[in-house]
Amino acid sequence: MWKLLKFMLITVALFALLCVSASAKILVIDNMDDITPWTGNGTVSLETENVKEGTGAIRCDDSNLLQIQRNFTEPLDLSAYEDDGVISVWVYVDNTDTFDVRDNQFEFTSSGTCDVEESAINIGNEWFEPGWNHFLFTMYDFSSFDADWSRINFIRMYKFVTGPNYWIWDDIRIGLESDFGIGKVKVGKGAQLVESFDDSSKFNVDTEYAIEGTGCATATGTAPIIIEHKYDTPMDLSVLKDNGYVYLWVYVENAAALQKGDGQFELTSSGTSDVNELSWPLHEVVEFKDGWNELLLPVDPNTECDLSAVNYLRLYLFSDTENTIKIDRLMVGTGPDFGQKPPVTEPPATEAPATEAPTEEETEAPAAGETSSTEEGGGAESGSSTAIIAIIIAAVIIVAIVVIIIAASKKKSGENK
Repeated sequence: MWKLLKFMLITVALFALLCVSASAKILVIDNMDDITPWTGNGTVSLETENVKEGTGAIRCDDSNLLQIQRNFTEPLDLSAYEDDGVISVWVYVDNTDTFDVRDNQFEFTSSGTCDVEESAINIGNEWFEPGWNHFLFTMYDFSSFDADWSRINFIRMYKFVTGPNYWIWDDIRIGLESDFGIGKVKVGKGAQLVESFDDSSKFNVDTEYAIEGTGCATATGTAPIIIEHKYDTPMDLSVLKDNGYVYLWVYVENAAALQKGDGQFELTSSGTSDVNELSWPLHEVVEFKDGWNELLLPVDPNTECDLSAVNYLRLYLFSDTENTIKIDRLMVGTGPDFGQKPPVTEPPATEAPATEAPTEEETEAPAAGETSSTEEGGGAESGSSTAIIAIIIAAVIIVAIVVIIIAASKKKSGENK
């Protein structure tokens, strides 16, 4: 009996683990350093000078059709990216004057050839400029969805031209949206980029996992892990004085190892930490996950930091074990620059309040700037449904265990008789 109960408990535990969403990492589909698996139309060659990553890239020259393609001997399982995946690729074009107005695509198939079991992106002429172009394609950019993403074994990219031209492709990767700096915050044109963390004279720069630009600042350690810099020339961040927000991305290698008691992001006007400081206790404002985390931090209008002369920044986190953190894409702006509504303020009283009792409609209607309970609960509705399903499944398992115990007890009782 106890063996059976142990088996049932293990089953429940495995079920719970399966309910936790898998975490995918950036996968290099092809770094384009080796021309061996590549074929195509016109002249297909290995480019070794004009490259974006590594030692090579795949080039195609032709006056009618620029096309390169590759078969994978071992299919790629990209199913972890099928819902929230992003494909990153660099494409260099000689010129756009000879681009023909015809179908042009970037294709993934699970059939080993083109046009069968295919998921494809239509790549418009208007997307390209002469020189290098960096594309981040989300799954919403696909125009067809017939490929089996658990066994992708063929990719092709083609563009029709009306005269001599060439293009170069390099560094095809796939990851989740957050891996490439695609978050939930609506960053508007008014937001200002104040630090891209690309300068190796300021920071220890990692060029592989950059959210923005060519690099991100990185540090490895335990207690604490620190990324900091003092600026010789102060930054004028006066825009933050009224309804200000600071926006940044923070990477954590092992979020479970982070200590919850401390850890901050700081801006100061004193050239050092903890003096004339604007800071946020990150363990209170964000629940870190492995990988890149998007942060939007409201600015305290009563801060002692001189926002017109910010000359120091620091990020530090404590970890129980050796851990790696990174920071990238530090931006500033006001609420509307990040899709946030301005704070609600009470209008000045101009007359005595009404003495009449409110009507039933007035009583039930939400006040200005508030949302109804239905609207507020919209985000929780999905969570409630999931919880109900989990409770039902747990109840079924418990009932099954009880039935098994009763049956076993009856059988044992009958044997004793």
